[in-house]
Amino acid sequence: RACTGISSNSSELRACLPAITIMATMYRKIIVQTGNIIDMEDQIRLVGQTSSEELKGCVKTALNEWSSPSAARQHHPRPATIGCEVEEEEGTVVVQGNRKPLMYTAGICGGISTTAKIFLSDNLGDYVTDAIKTVMRNVDRERIESVILSLPDVSDDLTLQDLMGVWRALELAVDEGYVTHLGIADISNSLFKELYEWSRVKPTTFQINLECCCNPSEEMTEFARTHDVQMLTHSDNSDMLDEDVMSSILSRVGVPQAVCQVQWLARHRTIMQCFGLILDKGYTIAIDCTGGND
Repeated sequence: RACTGISSNSSELRACLPAITIMATMYRKIIVQTGNIIDMEDQIRLVGQTSSEELKGCVKTALNEWSSPSAARQHHPRPATIGCEVEEEEGTVVVQGNRKPLMYTAGICGGISTTAKIFLSDNLGDYVTDAIKTVMRNVDRERIESVILSLPDVSDDLTLQDLMGVWRALELAVDEGYVTHLGIADISNSLFKELYEWSRVKPTTFQINLECCCNPSEEMTEFARTHDVQMLTHSDNSDMLDEDVMSSILSRVGVPQAVCQVQWLARHRTIMQCFGLILDKGYTIAIDCTGGND
């Protein structure tokens, strides 16, 4: 859905506003990368948050870090820099929170593993591809071990035909070596079986929302066991990104009246495999602003 921002106090825009305001009529897309939650003292101490509350807090922290004068002067040896970054050739503004290099030794204790869950606003393969490549650049990894797809509509009206385009994009990512394992969330048991039989690269993970089902059917459990599918539960909100978050982003960037549409939201998590220790967790949001700048 289209979202319009609200006016923001000019003092809140601080160092980045002049550079970004100049580019406001040129950029067509906003990428928000929250940075690593593990490094956010104000977030890591919060217990019992919902996923949408966690996202909202992380975006707020990232916007504060990004708009501060000190953030614009910092540089880290990672692909995405901190502060005001405008990719003029692509018309993209990148808003990034503070991100420290991950401290781990490659090859020790089984290495690390990254999982990404992609929440789509529309069933478009291009969104899937863009999300995977953007997250890879953000976390500075050549491969994501597992990608789980969350669709905008998982009602009984959803058909295999609706899934084909996005699943082919996932299969292509596997073919190109960007992703190892695929999964999907919240579709019906019968549709999951159809997807499994049709797909060339089979889903190995099936996520179920705890609000909808606590115990899967015996038939589905047997299917998962027979086909080596991991069944997991989750508690993600059906509406992860609300109007307040969008308004905050647009106001801080300096275009509070722009009409924008979220393309996709991704949450990543990188763990040290032998201990299950979370090294990195964060969110990435892709926002299309062509509706307000054309």
